Amino acid sequence: MSDSGRGKTKGEHIMAGKKDFTKTKDRIQNTIAEATQEIMDAPVEQKTPKAYKERKTYSEQDAQEYLNAHSSAGRKGLKLPRINMAFIPENYDYIQTMARVRGETLTDFVNRIITASREENTELYQSAVEFRKRFI
Repeated sequence: MSDSGRGKTKGEHIMAGKKDFTKTKDRIQNTIAEATQEIMDAPVEQKTPKAYKERKTYSEQDAQEYLNAHSSAGRKGLKLPRINMAFIPENYDYIQTMARVRGETLTDFVNRIITASREENTELYQSAVEFRKRFI
């Protein structure tokens, strides 16, 4: 039914605008089915379990020596005294580099240097401790 020669009526216009997607839908479904079948037909790789290295077992004596050397590591209530220190960039770089070279932590490296200095200056250190005790 046309309205004064203008063309299609409202109902005819809607019908003309619709497209038939059944062929496209069938093609998409076939493509998905083929792709899924290819995946299903593909051989499945079997994962082989990883080979783990032999674990070293430690004797009770070895474990005790480790705990004595690291008296505060992971043990509740046993914390070593701490100092927050600032270093000039050159010294910090030296400490960090040398600790890595030696396979140590920064703390272990600094503690080793301080221990060497303390052993080298034992008499002076003892004199300073005695002097300090006089004023306490």
